[in-house]
Amino acid sequence: MNRKMAICMTAAALLLAAQAFSQGRDNTGQGRAVVTVLSKQHGEPPASVSQQDVSIKVNGKPSVVASWAPLRGPDARLELVILIDSSSRTSLGSQYSDIEHFVNGLPPNVKVGIAYMLNGSAVFAGPLSADHTQALRALHLPGGSPGSSASPYFCLSELAKHWPSGDRGARLKAVYFAAMGSLFILAETPPTPSVPAEIVVTVGHYFGPETPPLTKDNLTITWRYEPMPITNLIPLRATGLELFLLVDNCSSCEPGTKFEELRRFIVAQPATTAIGVAYIRNGRLEVAETPTQDRERAVKALSVPQGNKPSNPYDAVTDLIQSWGKNSSRHVILMFTSGIDPAAQESVQDPSVEAAIAAAQRAHVAVYAMYHPRADYLEGDLSKISAGQTQLAHLAMETGGEAYFISFGPLPSLSPFLADLNDHLSNQYLLQFLASPAEGPGALEQFMVKCNLHDVELMVPDRAWVPGRKPGS
Repeated sequence: MNRKMAICMTAAALLLAAQAFSQGRDNTGQGRAVVTVLSKQHGEPPASVSQQDVSIKVNGKPSVVASWAPLRGPDARLELVILIDSSSRTSLGSQYSDIEHFVNGLPPNVKVGIAYMLNGSAVFAGPLSADHTQALRALHLPGGSPGSSASPYFCLSELAKHWPSGDRGARLKAVYFAAMGSLFILAETPPTPSVPAEIVVTVGHYFGPETPPLTKDNLTITWRYEPMPITNLIPLRATGLELFLLVDNCSSCEPGTKFEELRRFIVAQPATTAIGVAYIRNGRLEVAETPTQDRERAVKALSVPQGNKPSNPYDAVTDLIQSWGKNSSRHVILMFTSGIDPAAQESVQDPSVEAAIAAAQRAHVAVYAMYHPRADYLEGDLSKISAGQTQLAHLAMETGGEAYFISFGPLPSLSPFLADLNDHLSNQYLLQFLASPAEGPGALEQFMVKCNLHDVELMVPDRAWVPGRKPGS
C-alpha cells in the first residue's frame, strides 16, 4: 500500500452492510457475512485462514460454517463507490492525487464509481466502470458550502437502497470491501522519524490580556495521527524579517487613503525588518524595490494602482517566491488584490493557486491578503468576486497567513488589519521536529499542530517540506 494513502474516504459503509446481511438470508436459515483478515503487525501479510480456523456464534449459540471462500482473484467481482461530502473544504483537492493513485492500483476487475453527498442523496458523477481512468474523470472539487449535504449517514442509507448496479454478487463484495477496507485506507507503518523538518507557527489570536510565550512543551505535532518528536521551538520576534508588499495593478478602488495608511505601516516597522515592493501588471511580476531597511526607499516605491485589465494574480506570487533569495530571515508576503483569476473555472481547482500554495509552503513563506477590488466592482459578476475572495482565503490559510475582507466592497480602513498583521509577526515561532522521510527526493506532507494552552489560536501551514530517502533505505 502506498504510504501516501493515509487518507479517509467514505465509501458504502456499515449501513450498507446491515442491509446486505438481511438480503443474504433465505428460507433455509442460512446467512452470509464477509470477514476481513488483517495482520497484527502493519506491513506484514495476513495469515492464511481456512474454514477449520473459523467458528461462529448466532445469538450467543455456536453455529455451523457451511462455506468459506476467499474473495480475491479475477472471479471475485468488486464494486467500489467513493462517496465525497459536497460540503468538504476545497483543500480536499490537494489529496485527489492520492485517491487517483489508489484507484489506479486496483485490480482490473474492480468497478469504481464516484458520487457526491448532495441534499441527502448520493449523486453519481458517472457510472460504475472497470475503466479506472474514465471513473477518475468524475473527480471534482467539493463546493465547500455548509449545508450542501445532509447527514452523511442518510446519504449512505440512500446509496444502499439505490445501488447503481444490478450485479448482486458483486454488490455484496463491494459493500463489505467498502465498509471494512475503504472506510479508512491506512498506510503501512511509517519509518522511524529521522529527518529534520520545520514549520513556522503563528499565534494568530489570544483571547486574554497578554499573549503568553510558547515552549515546545506546549505544542504537539502529528503526522497521520502519529506524534512526531519536537527538537526545538525558536521565537522569531527578534529575528530578521523580509516583508514584500505585492500590489495588484488592477485593484483601483479608493486607493489614496489606503496607501497613506500603508506608508505609516512601513515607517513603523522594526529596524530589523526589510521591506520590498512589487506589482502585478497584466499577470506579470514587476519588482519596484527589493527588500530594504531604508524606509524612505520603500515608501517611494509605492505607487497607486492604475486599474489595468484583470489578470491572474497567483502566477506572480509563485514567481516572487521562487526569485526570492534564500537567507536566514523570515519571508512574508502582503498582497493587495481582488483575487480574481479571469481564466478560473467555477468549482474547478485553480492550478495557479495550488502552485502558489506549494511554492510558499516549501519556502516557508506566509501569505497575507487584503482584498481590494476594482472601482467598477458593483457592475461586475458577483460570483467571480466571491470566488476571488475564496481563493485568497484558501491561499492565505494553507500557507499560515490570513485573508482580510468584510464584503464585496473595499475595506473601510487598512489600519486595524495592519495592526492584526503586526501582532501575528510579533508572535511567530520556528517549530523544528523529526519527520518520517518522504519517498523520492522529498515531498510536502500534511501535519497537524496543536497547543495545550487555552484561548490560543495557532495559524500553521497545511503542509511542510520533508526531505526524502533513497528507495529501499
